[in-house]
Amino acid sequence: MTVETEQHCDFMHVDFSGTGRWYGQCTKGRASGMGYGVVRDAGGGSMEYIGNTSRGLASGTGAMIIRLVGKSGASYFAGEFLHGQPDGVLIVEETGKPSGLRKFKNGEDKGKGDSSLLKTLSFASGWSKPDSLIP
Repeated sequence: MTVETEQHCDFMHVDFSGTGRWYGQCTKGRASGMGYGVVRDAGGGSMEYIGNTSRGLASGTGAMIIRLVGKSGASYFAGEFLHGQPDGVLIVEETGKPSGLRKFKNGEDKGKGDSSLLKTLSFASGWSKPDSLIP
């Protein structure tokens, strides 16, 4: 992943006003490709995302954390996104609720998700054994 901190690259979420900041691939000033982004709204809520984007929105495989003002804790979603919304089977974790797999369509929860359809980020590493990290 290429991170260009000097370049301003917009990142957005449909439920938050304004634009956030994106660190990763960028096309025409908008998040486009793999990276990390954060959006804060005027009320103090926030959304963090790592994964794939298109046209400034989460789109593809990724993981998202949403914190809302007046709500304790956060909501975590991992799986597929489309146009900034959960779309497909996702792992969902919310404060005070059991975590589980849910199926979404255009951001709307459609019920229990099928684990065989879950797609998540994979983090590749350049080392083969944990002890290879010891100096």
